[in-house]
Amino acid sequence: MSFDYSGLKETADRLIARFGKSATLVTLTNSGTDYDPTVTESTTAITLVEIGYSLTNRNESLVQVGDKIFLVQAAAEPATDDKIRLDGADYNMVDSQPLSPGATVMLYEVQARA
Repeated sequence: MSFDYSGLKETADRLIARFGKSATLVTLTNSGTDYDPTVTESTTAITLVEIGYSLTNRNESLVQVGDKIFLVQAAAEPATDDKIRLDGADYNMVDSQPLSPGATVMLYEVQARA
């Protein structure tokens, strides 16, 4: 017997929509040849919540000053090659991990760097 996580996903979506900010997920696609590449930018509207790092995590070597951590609705799947555009600034993805108990992706936890 497995647990149905759809109700929890709806709650996560509702809370992120209520307390979050609108942002843009920017995906760069390379086409053309290696010597003459064409980079195309596509954008997707997303909603996210910015949370801070604890002092314990800041002392780790993988987290740098200025890094941000975002909780992103699971409507779009952020990849590490993507960027988040928030309040006029672009943040490069350092890591993106889904929170997915069972087979249901509830949200993504994204570490990003300006």
